[in-house]
Amino acid sequence: LTLSCGDRPGIVGAVGNFLADRRCNIIDSAQFGDLDTGRFFMRVLYERLDPDSDPALLTAAFEAIAARFAMRWAIHDAAYRPRVVIMVDTGSARCRCSP
Repeated sequence: LTLSCGDRPGIVGAVGNFLADRRCNIIDSAQFGDLDTGRFFMRVLYERLDPDSDPALLTAAFEAIAARFAMRWAIHDAAYRPRVVIMVDTGSARCRCSP
């Protein structure tokens, strides 16, 4: 779960309680408030303790928390690993922009 919103009291508690109420265990959490912009940022890695629970229902239920704090947010599956290709050119470091 990643989110950002205006910084104010209660965000961490609301997110933690939301996850606990839905039998989710927080594995890792990182958050900070940006004093210059007044924005709060949070990243939470959690596990569902009920493997039969529907992740889509959890996502839909989080809408209420997100609306309460006017959050920009996304829930990502941490187990998903996209295929990535890294390509390196070992040729000249100079740009050959013209023929």
